[in-house]
Amino acid sequence: MKQCYSKILFLLFICSFATAQVTINAELRPRFEFRHGFQTLFLENIDPAAFISQRTRLNADYKKEYLNFYLSVQDIRWGDVPQLNRADRNGFAVHQAWGESRFTPELSLKLGGQVLNYNDQRIFGGVAWAQQARSYDVSLFKYHKNRSRFHLGAAFNQDGESNTGNTLTIANTYKSIQYAY
Repeated sequence: MKQCYSKILFLLFICSFATAQVTINAELRPRFEFRHGFQTLFLENIDPAAFISQRTRLNADYKKEYLNFYLSVQDIRWGDVPQLNRADRNGFAVHQAWGESRFTPELSLKLGGQVLNYNDQRIFGGVAWAQQARSYDVSLFKYHKNRSRFHLGAAFNQDGESNTGNTLTIANTYKSIQYAY
């Protein structure tokens, strides 16, 4: 009898997700580079650089009528990891992890680590050509109707949790950002 109840509970659990769309995919991106004069003029008697890098990414997307979750994890390697690895220099990282709640078909709020792509992606872009790519930890309010769209984004970064101060010592990132598009 217990087995019958557990099967019924399992079926009810599965049926509760039946109206949702779950997509899982993977990406394997090896790349060979030969650098002879990259970022500067090449000096005589210097050997050019050649290396192979690889990005492996696993993506999962969950969509329901007014709810969407996305998770993308990646591992980037440049042949710099020994076979008996204890500490990976580049390693495993979360590329994107966000949730989006759609209040109406036109209005939504998206929170978490996400790629921002606007126009030619010069200022805001995922730069997918770079093996690690780029994502932002941002709160994004979105309005889309017909051909009109409005985005309002905000983010705030610091080194970590603390009882005093708001310090950010990480180079090449922003302390806070607010934008309207």
